[in-house]
Amino acid sequence: MNEIEDQERKTLLILHRFLSEYINNPRGELKPNIKIKNFPDGSEYRGNTNKGKKTGIGLYKFYTGDLYFGDWKDDMMYGKGVLIDKDGERYEGFFDKGLKHGQGNFFSRDGAVYSGEWLTGKREGRAMVKYVNGGNLYTIIDRFEGYFSNDKMNGPGNFTTSVEQYVGEFSNGYREGEGELKYKNGSIYKGSFKRGLPDGIINLYK
Repeated sequence: MNEIEDQERKTLLILHRFLSEYINNPRGELKPNIKIKNFPDGSEYRGNTNKGKKTGIGLYKFYTGDLYFGDWKDDMMYGKGVLIDKDGERYEGFFDKGLKHGQGNFFSRDGAVYSGEWLTGKREGRAMVKYVNGGNLYTIIDRFEGYFSNDKMNGPGNFTTSVEQYVGEFSNGYREGEGELKYKNGSIYKGSFKRGLPDGIINLYK
């Protein structure tokens, strides 16, 4: 089982656990405190309500095919929950006024995993990201540890792949500023970077 298949399996397990704990009784029937609300656009809510609004614990099927289950407040995702889009990408973490906000983990369709902070729906603050490369028989993990701002790598960080390691500054998702790049063969470049590439005189040393 590769990383992507493993995440698909985990998504199904998380959904099943939520349904059995909060929505359905052991016979598969709705628990007494669960209400069903259907909306004109085809979306559906199953969960707690207060004065007609989604409040408490509940599951919402968007008309787009996306799915959210977790905490609600006044018709908005608010608190801890899980959001799964129609393509299978999954976010587990905290929400505020309907947006990803606070600590959360995002599992992308290609197997990459972002673990870190969010601010009003965007990646913001310290984080760790694993990027998965390879097929069914092997997996190569590229790893970034550092800071995000406005949904992109910004500030000091460490990016390690199977062939090189970069430690230095990032800007708008690129290696930019001062940094050190170590290659697998032992060569090292230390100096300035611009849009991901060494900038200026390139002197390699071991």
